[in-house]
Amino acid sequence: MITNIISLTLIQDYAYFIGFLILILEFLYIIFSFLITRQVKLLNGSFNTPYEGKLRFIANIHFLVSIGVFILSVLLF
Repeated sequence: MITNIISLTLIQDYAYFIGFLILILEFLYIIFSFLITRQVKLLNGSFNTPYEGKLRFIANIHFLVSIGVFILSVLLF
């Protein structure tokens, strides 16, 4: 009986630890998506293409979605 309780709490601790690691990885992904947004801005400043607006829009949406997923994960954690 006691071994079942110990193993259950151990599993819960591992699940909590893995969830925390996932949150850290999602935060790092937010930083990555922000860097992509900056790179797109630099690229659009260097080269004139007809797709500047579309690329900037996609990069900004990608950044906002990554923030939204992180906030949702924090709320569900």
